[in-house]
Amino acid sequence: MPAPFPGMDPYLENSPIWSDFHHRFITYLCDAIQPELPAPYVATIELRIVLDRGDGGNGRRHERLPDLEVLRSRSTDFSTQGTGAALLAPPEPEFGVWVEHPISEIREAYVSVYRLPDRDLITSIELLSPANKTSGPARSAYLRKQRHLLDGSVNLVELDFLRGGRHTVAVPAERLSELLLFHYLICTWRAARPDGFHILPWTVRDPLPPLRVPLDPEIAEVTVSLQPLLDRAYDAGRYHRLLQSAYLEEPRPRLHGEDRVWARECLHAAGLGPDGHPPQS
Repeated sequence: MPAPFPGMDPYLENSPIWSDFHHRFITYLCDAIQPELPAPYVATIELRIVLDRGDGGNGRRHERLPDLEVLRSRSTDFSTQGTGAALLAPPEPEFGVWVEHPISEIREAYVSVYRLPDRDLITSIELLSPANKTSGPARSAYLRKQRHLLDGSVNLVELDFLRGGRHTVAVPAERLSELLLFHYLICTWRAARPDGFHILPWTVRDPLPPLRVPLDPEIAEVTVSLQPLLDRAYDAGRYHRLLQSAYLEEPRPRLHGEDRVWARECLHAAGLGPDGHPPQS
């Protein structure tokens, strides 16, 4: 089923399926970029894993790569020397009580474009997640990577499909104050032009704009259409089913004024929302 909105679905932002959408979209984006890249460039999907200790971002934070996760999972069956007996639970303390403090994992996929044969990182493409725009370990990890890429003269393309949260893209927030009203944007920093950013803003009523992927300065940039990738993710993920109950409420953050009325009309036209009947497909 096609998406009910011509561009970004505002109901995806604070839904439980954002992670699914994030990974689907990044996969489709990498697949779309790959055949457009001239030799010797190649696009890969990579994963950033951040451990969230639930301390509001004030405690210890650890970032690790996926291959380290494999090593960790293989080493969790600790055994005592000489007996082979596994320690399945922490020992009981002599005094006091044992307090559980679960550690959650935040996983964020992104696209890297390398130049072979030396596998030099040329461009990094990030789709911001709600965790990147909220105080905590995922935001801190993202901002560290952002600064590392800029300092390392790596092209950085940031896709912000989120209306809420803190300003996160690399361009200073005050430099956006002169733009007309917008809900979403693409921020591109090119190593060949380090003195500025290319900003591409749009509203919730607009389709996603095409994405230009910078490579080395002497190489023509690659252009990819984003809207078909969003439509493909929506249909393949059966989001009209997963968001069925969400469409009965207001999106978060809320839309206001004419945008709110427009969004309800879009849902009604698609047979979704409080005034429609969800299709069975």
